[in-house]
Amino acid sequence: MTKLIQGSNYQDLLEHISHTYAAGRAAALQAVNTQLLETYWQVGRQIVEFEQGGKDRAEYGAGLISKLAADLRLRHGKGFSRSNLIYMRLLYLRYPISQMPSDLCPVLLDHYTTTPAGPSASKKARPSTSTRPDPKSKKSGRLS
Repeated sequence: MTKLIQGSNYQDLLEHISHTYAAGRAAALQAVNTQLLETYWQVGRQIVEFEQGGKDRAEYGAGLISKLAADLRLRHGKGFSRSNLIYMRLLYLRYPISQMPSDLCPVLLDHYTTTPAGPSASKKARPSTSTRPDPKSKKSGRLS
């Protein structure tokens, strides 16, 4: 048994298992990151659409982000600070679907176009170009 474990075949086995594990772990991390990005983009979309209430521009000063942050932290714990919600909102505004990574676009498009039926379903089924600044414009700002 000792000869079997000490041979070069064992080293090959060890290397293959290590490589398989590392590749699987990397793929899992990529899947989690992709899902988080989609989730944050969707949260940002929902905030913007609620803020605007069907109008071209939002009415600021209502304290929506602060209230959402407090209520979401009570329900879900960490991750929903006021600043995080602002970043999620900016993610949606700054990166329209056409600028998202190509492997994420089909996921977002599928979810974005299959909204529940209701009075505002037609508005939610297509993005309003008036809500998004031109990303090439110097006035549009940046996330960082």
